[in-house]
Amino acid sequence: MKFLRDHRWILLAATLFPRLLLFDFESGDYTGNLSIWYDTLKEGGFGSLKDGFHNYSPSYMYLMYLMSLTAIPKLWAIKLISVFFDYLLAWAVYRLVADQFSKKKAILAAVSALILPTVLFNSALWGQCDSVYTAFLLLSLGEMNRESYRRGMIWYALAFAFKIQAVFFILVPLALFAHKKFRFREFLWIPLVYLLSIIPNWLAGRPFGELLLIYVQQSEYNAGLSSFAPNIYQWLSWAPTELFTRFGIGFTAMLLALFFWGMFHIRVKLTPSLLVQVALFSTLLLPFFLPKMHDRYFYPADVLALIYVFFYPKKWYIPVLVVSASFFSYLYFLFATLTVFPFSVLALSMGLALLLVGRTLYFTLTEHHENTNNTLSPTP
Repeated sequence: MKFLRDHRWILLAATLFPRLLLFDFESGDYTGNLSIWYDTLKEGGFGSLKDGFHNYSPSYMYLMYLMSLTAIPKLWAIKLISVFFDYLLAWAVYRLVADQFSKKKAILAAVSALILPTVLFNSALWGQCDSVYTAFLLLSLGEMNRESYRRGMIWYALAFAFKIQAVFFILVPLALFAHKKFRFREFLWIPLVYLLSIIPNWLAGRPFGELLLIYVQQSEYNAGLSSFAPNIYQWLSWAPTELFTRFGIGFTAMLLALFFWGMFHIRVKLTPSLLVQVALFSTLLLPFFLPKMHDRYFYPADVLALIYVFFYPKKWYIPVLVVSASFFSYLYFLFATLTVFPFSVLALSMGLALLLVGRTLYFTLTEHHENTNNTLSPTP
């Protein structure tokens, strides 16, 4: 541990080396989408955003536009956006762990996050930007752990302004709201920040209605029940897509309502360790049961599973189950349908992780609830 403390900057710098080795790889998403979008911005400038040539949030396209103003080679420019947020994510991980444990353990957590296979591949190899919204989710969780709930909701709103997948984190604010830690009006930061984020694109000429519905349009790109996501729909390939899409959304909404009802009736102290459990459970539960999920959508769960094991060291198998399922799902898309394990097995791994995390959360909540009741009960 002394080595970690004394050489932390060297270790952080060393995490750049594997990223640089991966930078020249061109994924299908890069050649088919990101590269074309970058060229459009390079040639047409900010005004080109008036045309709906992309299906990403305006917030991310602003970052791509800024990079297009530089002389950095296109592939590297796109990937550097995500790599920057890799390190913001690592900072958020550091703070989450340092608030509860030693700085040495926090450094270990941050470095571990940077070399997590899915974190490394997502940005430096794939050129995807899941580190962006996940970094904001972790900053949100950190503020909520410190009982700065308004700041936490603003960070959460920023995450949503970049990716609708920020909704996977929703059980954390719902748990806090159920325990009256803040008022409903704090949820209004989500639409407010999103509205502010689309104004520059609107001023550039894109219709306001299109910008409001851009997340709805994204869902239309997913034809099947699962786009190589290791979730329940890997066992339901026979199911009618339209019918089970409605069923999956309705079933997930029912689970959210059940969770909120339970949190409203269970009296517990929402400690940082408990909120970490809720965050991991949330980011596993929603992409596991929601239809039309992609292979990358368990990215926040990958990082939270790592944080989880620093709070609960005996649960070392949780990040193994989660990250391995995500990572082997990545390989199918990145390397021309390379299948190390069948997707049904990867779904089983992710489902088992969800079950184990949910079981631990349930027993933690009921135990804390009983202890609270015993404390509040009058002495006979």
